[in-house]
Amino acid sequence: MFLSISRRSKFLKNNIATVSRFCSSNSSQSGPVSSDPLEPISLPANSCVIRGFHHDILLHKDSFEPLSEYADKNPLLLPIPKGRLIAVGPHRQLQLNDRWRHLLWSGFIHSMICKQKGETITDAFAFENLGVIKDLNILAFKEFTRGQDAEDTQNDHTEYAAFVKKLFSKSHGPTALQQLPDWANFLNSVLTTKPDDQLLHSSVFFGDEEMASLYIDLHRLVRHEFKNRGLGAEGTKILQEMEKAYTDAMVVTECRKNPLLAHLLGQHGSAKAKNAPPGSALVDVHRIAVSHAIEKELLTKVQTSSPTVDPKLLQTYDRKEVVRSLKYLFPDYPQAALNSFWDQRVWAKLDMDRRHPVPSIYSLWSPDIEETRNQE
Repeated sequence: MFLSISRRSKFLKNNIATVSRFCSSNSSQSGPVSSDPLEPISLPANSCVIRGFHHDILLHKDSFEPLSEYADKNPLLLPIPKGRLIAVGPHRQLQLNDRWRHLLWSGFIHSMICKQKGETITDAFAFENLGVIKDLNILAFKEFTRGQDAEDTQNDHTEYAAFVKKLFSKSHGPTALQQLPDWANFLNSVLTTKPDDQLLHSSVFFGDEEMASLYIDLHRLVRHEFKNRGLGAEGTKILQEMEKAYTDAMVVTECRKNPLLAHLLGQHGSAKAKNAPPGSALVDVHRIAVSHAIEKELLTKVQTSSPTVDPKLLQTYDRKEVVRSLKYLFPDYPQAALNSFWDQRVWAKLDMDRRHPVPSIYSLWSPDIEETRNQE
């Protein structure tokens, strides 16, 4: 999804620097162009824009693909394959296309930056105003008007939430969000007073491998590290919150219905479970499943205990499919865990800036317009 360093450097050179030169050489045709990075810019006709942490970042229109065209090539929701690890139910048959996961994250980043700057972004998320920077897969805008009047200052992410809800509805009807309970919950949370840093790293924006890594680290921290580093009380409270989300008994029952997960219960599938602290089944099973998803002993057990399972499935499933199967069964787990880490003030232990870094382009200082003009 991200470009290699060499391709990314080439992209930036060919698009951002070119547009900066374009701004200076065509400013007489496009109106005044501010050299103050914090002031709104009158955009040249042949450009699009993203809002960076420092200023507006202009990109050439050739890198811009209208959102409607992008959606035609990349459906927002995809059918969950049947006859695989997920026992697809009648009310949840669709999953989010991973390309859209990253794109929607970039839209939230834009909303967050504008909110931090105290700027309104009225109508920025209108469909006809939106597009995608092709090689970077991030949301961009033909233009956006904004002000800094106290009465109009953006205090939440209403515009962004309305855009995402409309996007789902336009794509798959008014009940589309019911297919993705984690997204429905997230869109409600962005209208609350939750801190932006917590929303920025919501689990809905995590890809499959990022999610697998999170499951492993949640287990490491809550089940082992915290109790040996003076954070035992916090770890216990986090486990108690996991028990509220999905009881140990519920976790075991649901996993036993799945021919693969039934053999990944660890101690929770035996008499030893009585010694495990409440809430630990959810944390343990996710770690075990993503760590031992494809092993000879496991495959042999599945073949022996569930002879009706398609041998082709056992030969072809991958860890990504296991991660998605877990998320289908326990959609509230990752976000419930993240919320609990925040509430217990151990958020820093998750090291989100490393685990889920904001794309570096948002921190870019593109060539100064006035300086570029003088050089030419």
